[in-house]
Amino acid sequence: MRFSLLLLCLLASCTTPNTKDKSTKKVTVYSGRSAKLVQPLFEKFQKETGIEVEVKYAGSPELANLLVMEQDKSVADVFWSQDTASISVVESSGGLAELPTLPVIENAFVKNKYWVGVSGRARVLAYSTDRVKPEELPASVAELSGPRWKGKVGWAPPNGSFQAFVGAKSKLDGPEKTIAWLKAVFANDAKAYPKNTPAVKAIKNGEIDVALVNHYYLFRLAKEDGGLDKYPVRNHYFKNKKAESLVFNSAVGILKASKNPQASQKLIEFLLSKETQNYFVSEVGEFPAIRGVANPSGAPSVDELDAPPLDPGFASSSEQVMKLLKDAGVLE
Repeated sequence: MRFSLLLLCLLASCTTPNTKDKSTKKVTVYSGRSAKLVQPLFEKFQKETGIEVEVKYAGSPELANLLVMEQDKSVADVFWSQDTASISVVESSGGLAELPTLPVIENAFVKNKYWVGVSGRARVLAYSTDRVKPEELPASVAELSGPRWKGKVGWAPPNGSFQAFVGAKSKLDGPEKTIAWLKAVFANDAKAYPKNTPAVKAIKNGEIDVALVNHYYLFRLAKEDGGLDKYPVRNHYFKNKKAESLVFNSAVGILKASKNPQASQKLIEFLLSKETQNYFVSEVGEFPAIRGVANPSGAPSVDELDAPPLDPGFASSSEQVMKLLKDAGVLE
């Protein structure tokens, strides 16, 4: 009887999956991208591969700082950052593992040994097609302090992408010139909005004529409102190698502390697949990272955007950017 019980116990231990086997079927993602945008992708990946995806959503800078503190104690396998600056912080701390070979990506996107851009958002000047003639559009943001735009410009100083743009401008033009520009546009009665969406809506509603935003908000709002043909707003791409021509990459990397590197690699390959890249274009309105996928309708190619040459971590010092904005009186 005792021998039978012992045999049963041994058989049970042989047939029961251990913790390590279970862990290979799960990926923990720290995501700086919102659940509204990317949760459908995680669900699709889970359904197709059987690999469970557990997600912690928060702001990219917050998650980057958390990963730097956690180091090898982190439960995260993958970091998906809204921007390259935040993932560069984790890279600099030694927290990322080297990536395997991945698909060829577009020239305006960034890839190194530790992380890769997976979708892109361009800085633009959204404008009213009813109140702004194409020949009136400025060649650079410097012109927005002029009399033509007094009380007609919208911007979103609390927004992360605006702050990244200011960080890039400070790197390219210097802090003093950046503060002078901020003060000039502010003195020209620029209207502040908490985010990009209300700024684009304000153009449609006649509150302002132009707004400094990311390109994809127009496509998203137009899609919700009957299509681009019926929406009286368009994007002006500066294409001048200055901060206003920035292309922001969302970027993804595998943590050195990951207990599931193979499953993590599969997730990154999924994000860079043609099907997923088409999702970024059709559902989010972003630029695809890989070749062979069409751009959003009405947008130039990534190579045409003429983005400025900047180190990916250019906006990593958020404290300096906040100081610039406060010194200029744009933020309290």
